[in-house]
Formats: sequence, structure tokens, C-alpha cells
Amino acid sequence: MRTLPPAVETGFRTLESAGSFGVAEDDLPERVARVLRDNFAFACSLISATDTGPAVEIEPITGSASWPVVAGNPIARLSRFTAIRAENGKLLMESPLATHRAIVRDGELLSALTALTGAARCATLPSGPALAALASCGLIATADDDGGFTEDASLWSFHDLQSWWRSRPGLHDYPVGASSDRVMHRSGSRPDGFRPGEAITLPPVDLTRLRSADVTLTEAIEQRRSTREFGRPITAGELGELLYRAVGARDRGRAYPAAGGIDELTVYLAVGRCTGLPSGVYRYLPAEHALAPKEDRFDPAVLLAAAKGVAGAPQRPDVLVVLTSRTSELAGKYQGLGYSLTLRNTGVVYQNLYLVAAAMGLAACALGFGDNALIQRALSLRFPEEIPVGEFMLGTRQEMQTD
Repeated sequence: MRTLPPAVETGFRTLESAGSFGVAEDDLPERVARVLRDNFAFACSLISATDTGPAVEIEPITGSASWPVVAGNPIARLSRFTAIRAENGKLLMESPLATHRAIVRDGELLSALTALTGAARCATLPSGPALAALASCGLIATADDDGGFTEDASLWSFHDLQSWWRSRPGLHDYPVGASSDRVMHRSGSRPDGFRPGEAITLPPVDLTRLRSADVTLTEAIEQRRSTREFGRPITAGELGELLYRAVGARDRGRAYPAAGGIDELTVYLAVGRCTGLPSGVYRYLPAEHALAPKEDRFDPAVLLAAAKGVAGAPQRPDVLVVLTSRTSELAGKYQGLGYSLTLRNTGVVYQNLYLVAAAMGLAACALGFGDNALIQRALSLRFPEEIPVGEFMLGTRQEMQTD
């Protein structure tokens, strides 16, 4: 029999209204599981044979947390969805598939977790009882009767599942959403590398004419296509009209709705073929309806060729629109939502670009991703203050295959 340290005796006394008691090492995981199953709202410390304090503390992170007992001595491994990270001087274990988090406080347990990067039986490793407790709460995966792991059938990647889990409340206890005690953060000046003083003013757009002559919304939706082949060079007038209509400045803000009206997105252009506009890399200035050229004259053909490869297109687009985000401006107001909200805003801009292109009879195609390192170099971005979040090809239409 082993006597539990005082901190844990206090925890069990609170849970069971009992005095201090000893628990055999082999019985510890099942006893703790049984207690927490009935009292999961209490953050309880679990012990694995340390004289200085708990080896691991396990606490519920949802109001519906449960604690199924892992019987016997199953084959186990560290779940591929479990993150081990440092925060506020603590070493945390978390997973979107678990209803508890763990705070690891013992080096022997950490070594045992390293051993569980491959399949093993918990009882054969140091800190076996603590490992079994981590398996009970889902941070360690246990094998099926055939020796396989259910999580291996999931098509989720670790990072995608983590991003979804953290950006929505209900399955964790982190704050999510707008908070009155948070102040919206405004980033400093844009990074060097562009020349606003030498901006090229784009032709003005006649909204009065468009209101009477433009196609209907229904027609634009029905005509929308993702087009990967292009005709004649786009003109500066066409490009300017599309930018103004889709992402330009208005008295109320921008032409598209955005979370909190914060306007964290910036529009850049890699221009190849464009009648009336020199080839180059530009930043769009919505308030001036102008394009600021890049100082070092980065070859836009590099970005256009990369876009061609991502899209599987037979030719380069005339123009590549690159959207970047200063997500800290969103995160300053919306806890846990900065990246999630900027992706939503990017989707809104994509739809605006698609519908305006359809109304104008232009060719358009959104890309699923871009090369972060290439875009960082091309636009002189400072990571992570400003990050690429979207790429969109533009040109004119010809007889083509579309989807």
C-alpha cells in the first residue's frame, strides 16, 4: 500500500467526504476513474509514485466530461491528436477528442510518454498508473481487439482538427468570442517594400451606369465558373472595375462584410499581361483606388507560374490576387477566433470576386493554397504579423473548360 500525498488526499476527501486513505498502485487508475466518473466537475490530481507531488493533474474541460474506465492492460500509444505544449509555466496535454486536459509534473511520466510514440502496454512502462489514467480520459489512444487504433481511420489532420476545436465553444473551456474587456489591436505601419507615393491611379468606376446596365444577381450566380484558360490580356479598366466593385472602399467601409468591420485583409496583385498597366507586383490602396508598386520589382511571373501549377491550368493567369491578413487585429477583439474569422472574411472576398467577374464576363479561379515562403518573399511580409490567406486568378474568357 502507498499513502497518497496531502494534495491528493484533500482532493479525494472533497470528492468522497472521506479521510486520508492509501491505494494500492495497481488499483489506483480504476479508483480514480470511478471517483471522477461521478465527480468530473472537480479538478483532481492523480499520482504515479512521486514523493514531491502529483505526477499529473487531470481536469475536465467540458460540463459533459466523462471518464470511461480502461480495463486490463491494453496496448496503447500517445494519440496522434494530442498536443503537448507549454503554457504559463505548465506542460499541458490536450486533444479535441478528450474531455479532460492533463498537466504533466513528473519527468518520469514525460519519459514514459516519449516511449508511447509507438504502441506499448502501459503497465510495462514507468508511471504505468498515470498512463492508464491518461488513456481513460482519451489523451492516450488504446488499441482495438485486433490491435488497431480507431483514430487511424480518421481523415482529419492534427492541425485541421485542432483549429476547428479551438475556434468553436462547447468542447473546451477556453474563451471564444468578443469580449468587452479586450481592446481591438491595430497593427503598426505596413511593411516597407511598396511605394504609395508612386501609386498608379486606376480608372474611376461609374456605379450609376452599372446600376441600370449590370446583370442581375441571379444571372451572376448562374454564370459563375472557375476558369483556368484565358483569352486576350485584361485591361487596366477591367481590373480597376473588378477591384473597386469587389474590395473597394465605400462610405460604410469596404465593399464586403467583415467580422467586426475591422478590415484586416490587404489585397496584393501580381500582374503579368494587362493592357494599360506595367507588369509588376502591387498593393491595392482601396481609399485611393490605386496600385502602389513594389520597390524591388519582384518578377510577377514567378507568382503567376506558381498559381498555374496549383490550379493545374494550361497557362498562367493575367493577374494573381493575393489576400493577406493581419489576424492580430481580429484576435485583439475576438478571443480564439482570429484565424477562423479571417478565413471566413477571405471566403466572402472570394465570392465577391467570383460574382463581379461573372457579371463582367471575366475569367476567375480561386486557388486552394499558395506557397507561403514564396509569397512572403514576393510581398516582403513580416510573419506572423501579416500572413497570406488567399489567392485568386484573373483574366479574360475564351472558349474553355470550366467547373
